[in-house]
Amino acid sequence: MIRKVVLVVVFLTFLLSIAFSSIDTTVSFNTTLYVNPQTIIAAVNHTLTINVNIANVGLFAGFMFKLRWNGTILDLMKTELFMPWQPYFIVRNETGPNYWEIQASKLAGAVHFNGNATLARLTYEATAPGNSTLDLYDTRLADRYANPIPHDVFDGYIKVCKLIGDVNFDGLVDMKDITILKVAFGSEIGDPNWNPNVDLISDSIIDIFDGVVIAANFGKP
Repeated sequence: MIRKVVLVVVFLTFLLSIAFSSIDTTVSFNTTLYVNPQTIIAAVNHTLTINVNIANVGLFAGFMFKLRWNGTILDLMKTELFMPWQPYFIVRNETGPNYWEIQASKLAGAVHFNGNATLARLTYEATAPGNSTLDLYDTRLADRYANPIPHDVFDGYIKVCKLIGDVNFDGLVDMKDITILKVAFGSEIGDPNWNPNVDLISDSIIDIFDGVVIAANFGKP
């Protein structure tokens, strides 16, 4: 067992030496509405939580958005709101089998908001293996003068697995999975060594981040 752990550490050290020279650290300074975290890997029958956040906003006074997901693998269990003003008014709050719509605004007397905030938190249960985009759409942000606020939107992504890190589906995360990762390492969609089962964080490239997922679950049955 100790030998296997050492091998995992050595292999991940090798991957790190390759990967960190190509990490993109680009940051957007525009007003942004986004799902956080942007990627989640979960096991069947586990619960997971995501936030809808806003960043770099000024004179913020109201919003609306819809969030859509794959209802065949995710069940929405709970929604929570965190309004950046008091008092406020909920214009619309509607939930369907695979979507949630929310509209809200500050009321007279409330101070407009500047900065970063969490607007909502959603808790899901992962019910079956599969993939789901957390699609933010029909988004509107308004300032204190009822003018639209231009903004960027970033969706989220959830991957549900029977056993996280078990890329050969033999019911165990072990050296066989690391060997498969090694063969596919560095590949992208269309490459001859591309293996979609190893793209554990679903970013269309096999890299150190997929290796970290396997290492974190190494030895699990």
